Amino acid sequence: MALKKLLIADDDQLLRTNLVKYFGESGFDVVEAADGPQALNALRAEPPPDVALIDLKMPDDQGDQEPSEGLRVIQRAIEAGVKACAYVLITAYGDSNDWAEVGRLNISVVTKPAANETCLRKVNEALGERESKELAKTLEVSGLILGRSEPMIELGKQIGRLAKSNRPVLIQGESGTGKELVAAALHGRSGRASAPYIPWSCAVLTEEMAASQLYGIERGVATGVAGRPGLFEIAKGGTVFLDEIQALTAGLQSKLLRAIDPGRIGRVGSVNETAIDVRIIAATSCNKAVEQGRLLEALYNRFVVIEVPTLGQRREDIPLLVQHFRNLNRHQHRIHQDALDKLCDPNVRWPGNVRDLKKVVDTACEKADGRPITVQDLELPERSSVDTTSDQSTDKKTADVKRSLSGVAKSKDLMERLRAVLREGNYENTPFSPKTVNGVFVEIFMPPGLPKTWLAEHRALAKARTGYSDRTSALNAINDGQADLEKHVASLT
Repeated sequence: MALKKLLIADDDQLLRTNLVKYFGESGFDVVEAADGPQALNALRAEPPPDVALIDLKMPDDQGDQEPSEGLRVIQRAIEAGVKACAYVLITAYGDSNDWAEVGRLNISVVTKPAANETCLRKVNEALGERESKELAKTLEVSGLILGRSEPMIELGKQIGRLAKSNRPVLIQGESGTGKELVAAALHGRSGRASAPYIPWSCAVLTEEMAASQLYGIERGVATGVAGRPGLFEIAKGGTVFLDEIQALTAGLQSKLLRAIDPGRIGRVGSVNETAIDVRIIAATSCNKAVEQGRLLEALYNRFVVIEVPTLGQRREDIPLLVQHFRNLNRHQHRIHQDALDKLCDPNVRWPGNVRDLKKVVDTACEKADGRPITVQDLELPERSSVDTTSDQSTDKKTADVKRSLSGVAKSKDLMERLRAVLREGNYENTPFSPKTVNGVFVEIFMPPGLPKTWLAEHRALAKARTGYSDRTSALNAINDGQADLEKHVASLT
């Protein structure tokens, strides 16, 4: 990842040399200037500095000491379009007449004499604030306001850092927290922003269909099949976002390892691999996917993992979000304080997080029809109040889910082994002959711990799949059954 570019502008050569050395050792790419004109030229350079530490009193273009030259440089830089830079003024003059302008421009100030550590802290604070504001602008148009809460400030900093790299990222968070918006922000703020951004859901297709869409199909793989590229080739230079990655089969997850590192893929039906230039961002709403056997640990370890906080973890942002959603409405309704207090009530649960909040505000605006929103206009999500009765059965439900998921993991393993056998040899020569295929399907689709109704349904399904006479039919039957199994797993978590 590229170093942050820092401009140090001060006419005191001893102080400037000391700061240049210190910040260089602290991981910054440092440029320096000895007067106002040099500082302005450095700010106008491409790329401009990420942050600037500028002395308030410096020589101007005539070589004369100007008490407010540093502030004038910042003003001229902003007028010239250098708005992404964060500014810190350093001065020995505490009675400057320019403090009103300094405050209006939101410029940090360090008073001389100052320790190097103090300057570093101020510079990092200015950088963090700038990155948070940039992220807020990026996400606000999509309805996810950064807010003032600590979890969102930290998320903003993570996105700012990761956007500048090509590392694969796994976004974890509950439904409705804005995982896809975070993925879009990572792409939009990266060097790949002008290239394709392709979001893709992993939860809807069989393994063969998913493989053909991701990796493409080699020409001539079957009669009448034309070759076509997959998403990883189509998104050349850009980003592919894989939503609910844990829904991919173990086989596809294993194949994804090579797409990430060394960055090579093979089309379906091809024995050759080709290099790809694409960043992979994934998301999951299940934060225990590895423990539950739904996500390969080796794949998980390839990602940089970031967490999107729930709405309950960022309740102090609810007023900002409500204001934003109200502003999107044609009437731009006012809201009574008691209604806003109700939305912020810690006893109100938001199972769908920000998505639920937006739905509640939109519905309230429709009901209010131009008048201020009241408590009576709020249709809160079901189970929005603290539900003490449901907590009594939590342990039993947790045990049932764990037992069921354990059985599912065993079934997935058997599916992969059965697929491998069927692909390697002729169907007639495998242990899974038409005579025994019923037993295999029953074993696959009847893992311990599943509900009796589900078992009964799939016992009948397994019996209906007896008598297959070819390998393709058996593989298709396995894929159909696994799709059903994935839906059941999704209902458990």
